[in-house]
Amino acid sequence: MNAPKDYIRDFMSEPIINAHGAALVIIDMQYATGSRQGALGRTLKAQGSSVGDYRFARIEQSVLPRTLELRAHFHRLGQPVIHVTLGAALPDASDAPRHMHWCVKTDSQDERECDYPMSVEHVRREPRR
Repeated sequence: MNAPKDYIRDFMSEPIINAHGAALVIIDMQYATGSRQGALGRTLKAQGSSVGDYRFARIEQSVLPRTLELRAHFHRLGQPVIHVTLGAALPDASDAPRHMHWCVKTDSQDERECDYPMSVEHVRREPRR
């Protein structure tokens, strides 16, 4: 018996990537939501929730190691590595997404713990090595 035909692949072409003209763009690899010790992990743990266990295991065992391998490879090639993160550029974080406003301290609020990058550039390019 023949294997079923994969009609989707019949209409796809395999991209040819020229590594010498490429850059690695790393999107949202952030401590706050990507680490068990970040704000999301701590919040879930404090709530007694295990809902994040699968997420953090996949990040730790698959996403992070592969990202670091790709990053090292692009550095060996001398190609750009660009990090895009969610955060705020303004000191008062007024340009932060609405869901992040809870962790911005103002004079009228109590101090809040937050490890979102509230004063970083949205895009950071690593220096070529």
